[in-house]
Amino acid sequence: MIQRESPLPLYQQLFIILKQKIVNGSIPVGSKLPGEDEIEAFYNVSRTTVRQAIEILVKEGFVNKQQGKGTFVIANKPKSIQTIQGLKSIAFLLPDLLQQYANNIAASVVSKVETCLQQKRFNLTLAQSKYSIQNENHILQVLARENAGIIWLPEDESYRAASHYAFQLAADGYPLLLFDRTIKGLDAGYVVTDNYAAMASLIQYLISLGHRSIAFYGTLTHRPTSLEDRFNGYLHTIAKNGLTINYDWIFPEGEKGLHQLFLCLSQKERPTAVVCKDDIDAYQVIEKALGVGLNIPQDLSVTGFDNLKINFYDLKLTTVNQDPDLLGSYLAEQMITAVNANLPLGKIVLPAPLIVGNTTCPVKE
Repeated sequence: MIQRESPLPLYQQLFIILKQKIVNGSIPVGSKLPGEDEIEAFYNVSRTTVRQAIEILVKEGFVNKQQGKGTFVIANKPKSIQTIQGLKSIAFLLPDLLQQYANNIAASVVSKVETCLQQKRFNLTLAQSKYSIQNENHILQVLARENAGIIWLPEDESYRAASHYAFQLAADGYPLLLFDRTIKGLDAGYVVTDNYAAMASLIQYLISLGHRSIAFYGTLTHRPTSLEDRFNGYLHTIAKNGLTINYDWIFPEGEKGLHQLFLCLSQKERPTAVVCKDDIDAYQVIEKALGVGLNIPQDLSVTGFDNLKINFYDLKLTTVNQDPDLLGSYLAEQMITAVNANLPLGKIVLPAPLIVGNTTCPVKE
C-alpha cells in the first residue's frame, strides 16, 4: 500500500504497486486497467498521482491507452526485458566452474540443462561468481542484458541486501530461476530438492534400526537454505520421536569439526550413528573412522546426502538420491516455457528417496 512516510514520491510508489500486480498476473495481459477514479479512491491519492503512475507504465511498455476505451495491459515485463525475449541464450551462474569432484551434483545438472536447451535450440552461457556476493551482484546485471533468462546457484549466504540486483530482476518479471537453494525474501522461481523431508527419512531410518544417539556433521557458518532445511530435518525428526537433542553432538564441517567428532566417539557416552550434510562429508568421516580402527557400520553407522556413487572400498553409502537428470530437466523446461510462452516461473520441490547401503546397521546391544 501507499506509505506516506516513504522517501519515494507517491506516484512512484503507485507505479511500483501497479507494476507488481501486472508482473505477478493479478492484472493479466489483455485485461483493462482499473479506471483512474477507481485507483484514486482505492489508494487515496490524487488524480495527478494516478496519471503520473500510468504514464510510467506506458513508458515502460506495460500498458497502452486506447482513446475512449481505457488503458489495457499489453505486457507483463518492461521494454528492457521484452527486447531480450527473442534471444536464444540462457545463462547458468554458479559459485565455481572448477568442480572439485567428478560426480559433483551441480556439474551433472549443468550438463543435463545444456542437453535439454540444445534440443530446443537454446545456447547455454556459463558464469562463475567465485564465492563472492559482490561478484554475483555484478555478474547478474551483465548476464541479464545478454541472455533471455538466468539459472542461478547462489552463494551459501541465505540473505541478500535489498540493493542486490536479483530483487530488481524479480520485480521486473525477468526469468530468474534459482537452483538448489533459495534467497529469503526473494520472490523468484526455483527448482530444489525437498531437503527437509529427505533428511527426516534418513533420521527415521536410523531410529528404526534402534539408534537413539545420532550426531550431525557438516554445519556451516553461513548456511544456505538447502543445508538449513537438512539441519532442521535432523533436529525436528529427533524431537518428534521423543529423543533428546544433544547439541554437543553437532559438529562443523572441516578438520576442527572432524577432530571434535572423533574425540566424542572415544567417550563412553557417544553417538552410535552420524548423519552428514552430504556424501563427501560422509566419506571423510568413514575414512577417519577406518583409520582409527572403527568398523563401519558395526561400530558406527554413517549416512550421506546426494548419492554421488563414489567407489570407496566395498562400501555403498546409505544416503538419499538427488537425481541430476531430473533436476536439470525441470530447470531447462521451466526456463524454456518462461521464455517462449512468456509465463511466470514455478516453484518446484523434488523428492530425494532413501537409498539404503551397507554403511548402516542395527545398533549393537
